[in-house]
Amino acid sequence: MARIKGTSVIEIVRVLRKNKDAARALLPPELHRYLEDRLLSSSWYPEEDYLTLLLALGRVLSPLVSGDVWSFLGHQGAVKDFTGIYSSVIRHGDPWGALSHLNAIWHIYRDSGTLSLDRTGPGSARVLLRDYPTACPEVCGTVSGYLRAVVELSGGTDVKVVLLRAPRMDVGPSEWSLEFGVPRK
Repeated sequence: MARIKGTSVIEIVRVLRKNKDAARALLPPELHRYLEDRLLSSSWYPEEDYLTLLLALGRVLSPLVSGDVWSFLGHQGAVKDFTGIYSSVIRHGDPWGALSHLNAIWHIYRDSGTLSLDRTGPGSARVLLRDYPTACPEVCGTVSGYLRAVVELSGGTDVKVVLLRAPRMDVGPSEWSLEFGVPRK
């Protein structure tokens, strides 16, 4: 069973607890414990629970967010990560340097999946996510927002992230195209 670090679950649950009635209506009864129990940032939780919690969060926030809620959530997560605990990964003017750490950051939070980056030009790349059991358009949408934020925080301009494929794990990898203006050093 795939697992995700508690820090990822805590952020989702924090918002769901502020919207407890809506969350209870959206979550199956066996996951209501997340709305009450203490969660530990260093513990590992089932990815299936994470996915269900994330989908509920998306439904709660969707009316409040202009644009794509999944991209918004990923963008917010990256801003929290890279202006906080992982701020040393970001160096203004060096998006490629920050992007080179994506798989390592991925594995801090998850015990499954591999995120790879293939440069295709001075400001373009193909990003692949392999062997990730909960890949779906919504989760992949959060990755889109995360990628965009990493490049923006590093000084990249005109960032375009396009989710090309988000198939089940047994069908193949999820895939994104990434394009951005390379900052002048």
